[in-house]
Amino acid sequence: MAIARDEQAIQSADAATDPGAAQLAPAAAFYALYPIGIVAFGVLPAVAAQDWVRAATMSALFGFLAYVTYELTNLATLKGWSAQIAMMDIAWGAALSGVAGAAGYWAVRTWTDR
Repeated sequence: MAIARDEQAIQSADAATDPGAAQLAPAAAFYALYPIGIVAFGVLPAVAAQDWVRAATMSALFGFLAYVTYELTNLATLKGWSAQIAMMDIAWGAALSGVAGAAGYWAVRTWTDR
């Protein structure tokens, strides 16, 4: 019994330090903080300018820069990281951020006096 528990402890420790294992806390932190960037750099300046296209464009630029940083870092440091997948992910990040910025602009304009 004690040997089995020790073996489980070793396997748990290995899983916790495995570089390929999912790390949920950093992912949760990113997705909690990322919308703050979209609001600060895309939505709020666009609300001040009363221009939803600016919200979409600046939010897409923010998304592009965030995702290109992540993807190019992975291409430089991780063996086997696909350039094709990286380019698709960058495009996805920029597009989704642009839509989120436009939605944020709409929400602010709809639910406030701005």
